[in-house]
Amino acid sequence: MMKTKSNITVGSQVLDTNLIPFIVAFLDDHKVENIVTIDLLNKSVMSDCLIIGSGRSQKHVRMSIEILHRELSKQGHKHIVVEGLPNSDWVLLDVGSVIVHLFTPEMRGFYNLEKMWSSDLRPSHQQEEKMGA
Repeated sequence: MMKTKSNITVGSQVLDTNLIPFIVAFLDDHKVENIVTIDLLNKSVMSDCLIIGSGRSQKHVRMSIEILHRELSKQGHKHIVVEGLPNSDWVLLDVGSVIVHLFTPEMRGFYNLEKMWSSDLRPSHQQEEKMGA
C-alpha cells in the first residue's frame, strides 16, 4: 500500500500530518521511554507540538536523535536543528512544526517540561492522597 503524504497549512507554515505519528512510532521502536506529546497549537508561536521522551543513557539519547535526524532528512525535511550534542543529557531536534526533546531520566525529572507546558493543573495522585481526596 502506498503511503500518501498529507499536509495542512496553518498560517504560513505547511504541516505534515504524518510527522507526529511517525516520530512517536520511531522513538517507540528505538526503545525511548515515557513518550509524551504536548499540543502547542494556539499556545505557542515556536511550534505546534512537543514530543518528549527519555533515553536510557546519554549514548541512547544521542544515537536515537542522530538516526531520527537522518530518517527525517531522507523524507525531505529540511532545516532540521539539533542542539545538545555531544553531551546528550538533553537533546532537542527542531523540525519546525514539531520539536523533540530527549532526556536522560535524571535531566527529564529536573527540567520537567511536561509540567511547564501542561494545561491540566490537577494535583498529582500523591498530592491528592495527602489532601485526603
